[in-house]
Amino acid sequence: MGDIYKIFFEQSNDLVLVYEKNGRVVDVILGENYKAYNSFLKFKGQLVSEVLPPTVAVKKLSGIQKAKQKNEKVTIFFTLDKLGKTFYYEERFYPVTGDRVLGIVRDITELKEKEIALQKYANQLKNSNENLKRLVYSISHDLKEPVRSITSFSQLTAKKMQHNPDPDVRAYLNYLVNSGKRLNDTIEGLVRMTDLEDELVDDVVDCQIVITDVLEDLSLQIEESEAEIECEVLPEIKCTEHYIHQIFLNLVSNALKYRSPDRKLKLKIGSFLSSKNNYHFTFEDNGKGIEREYFDKIFDMFTQLDADSKYDGVGFGLALCKKIILKMGGEIWVESEVNVGSKVSFFIPTEVKRAEVFA
Repeated sequence: MGDIYKIFFEQSNDLVLVYEKNGRVVDVILGENYKAYNSFLKFKGQLVSEVLPPTVAVKKLSGIQKAKQKNEKVTIFFTLDKLGKTFYYEERFYPVTGDRVLGIVRDITELKEKEIALQKYANQLKNSNENLKRLVYSISHDLKEPVRSITSFSQLTAKKMQHNPDPDVRAYLNYLVNSGKRLNDTIEGLVRMTDLEDELVDDVVDCQIVITDVLEDLSLQIEESEAEIECEVLPEIKCTEHYIHQIFLNLVSNALKYRSPDRKLKLKIGSFLSSKNNYHFTFEDNGKGIEREYFDKIFDMFTQLDADSKYDGVGFGLALCKKIILKMGGEIWVESEVNVGSKVSFFIPTEVKRAEVFA
């Protein structure tokens, strides 16, 4: 190998070996990261089988011969144990003149250790998530029946006592009934948050049909509130149908729930395909609006900015939307002005890819 190439490789961070096709090392060039390791120089003139463990030697010889036969770059990975520690290496083989093959060895131990640590952490999070699921199911199963009984008997008692002349008694019973409903909603919300499927189903979903179904499901609330809902023609997208149904249902319900008492609700639903090939959806209303400091908080669990008991729910709807959208590789955000209205937007990639999201 010419002196100019040696100078070039000596300035690199890698170990460079020149092989004959039988695996004999004919030259060794120590890059910057290997200057202190003169022991590699003893490889010169040796067969890889004479200086390396059998498994590594076989892997190297196979890479050398494959690179020469196919006249293309070949990459292998191998480990060496030194001083009680495992080191990880990547070696890229390039065919050069004659029967020679150039091998560029890079120490990837630090990168591999980080990868192993990250995988270990991911496994711990996955196990923690599974344990949380089991705990939620167990608690919800144990609580559902007594909560249902408390709510039912509270309603029956409230009905019997509706003509009681003492207003405090009626107020206490109504509070008990509403508390029971909220506790039941909390249990159901926790189950929904932990019940997202592990795998996304790559179906072609007509969002126009989905929003039509959602508006039909909410027809009673829409009629009672005299809301005006305008919906553009929505696209067909690849996603899991019940996920997009859940998102649409929560966003329309939210608009109905937090409408302004001073004007009729107007909700506009739209969509477009962005330059980054993402499907964007917008839900814009003229409702009560929220202050800027709460723009991120509304997507957290148990967040309900209006503490007025006349609003049902315990703050799971938008948190569930966020978790689903993140799972599909998208994002959700809100723009709002108090007493003017809110615009909730989200996007989903055209090619939905599963993202690891832990509760």
